[in-house]
Amino acid sequence: MLKLNALVAPIKIGVFPLINDKKLIKIAKEVDRNLRDAGIATYYDEGGT
Repeated sequence: MLKLNALVAPIKIGVFPLINDKKLIKIAKEVDRNLRDAGIATYYDEGGT
């Protein structure tokens, strides 16, 4: 099995609001923005809500 160090991953965190609720989506976007502002590469997707 191929094992890679987490440091080589281009995206470190995925943010996925699991419920289609405007309040929770707003919080998820804020979490994503805060992570990006901290220099962490994120992936945000509302597709499954």
